[in-house]
Amino acid sequence: MMRIDPRHVVGAWELVAMAVVVSAACWALADQPAPAPAPVSLVKPTPEQVAWQDMELGMFIHWDIPWDHRDYDHKPKPDVFNPTKLDTDQWMQAAKAFGAKYCVLTATHGTGFMLWQSEAYPFGMKQSPYKNGTCDVVKEYVVGQLRPAGGDLDRRRAARPGAGGL
Repeated sequence: MMRIDPRHVVGAWELVAMAVVVSAACWALADQPAPAPAPVSLVKPTPEQVAWQDMELGMFIHWDIPWDHRDYDHKPKPDVFNPTKLDTDQWMQAAKAFGAKYCVLTATHGTGFMLWQSEAYPFGMKQSPYKNGTCDVVKEYVVGQLRPAGGDLDRRRAARPGAGGL
């Protein structure tokens, strides 16, 4: 049988006294005016962020040399890049067809193959047999979209071209 130590038993009058003290404290605090709320500062987008959001639809082009990205010991050689039907204008026509307002070309992807001309790195267009190593896909992509066609200054400019890297 469990014994109860009378020193640890709270009597009824003690409970009433504690309730009165807690009630008085709550009553006193209720009469205090509530502190003024801190001013709310909403984070607002910058004008550039608003412009980006207003573009809504966009297209990303991820183009690279065919390669098993799990096999880092055996990357392909630059001479693998030799497309027969490269048409950067078709990319922008596709973007425009579905209502894209911007289009981004990943200029270097998983293999590190550069889609532009460079002396700094021996793995890109300069080492490719495509157009005898003189092609610059990034240049064709961007400049081709900004030049007027037949004097028509608003040629396909519904989508803004851009380039980036992985």
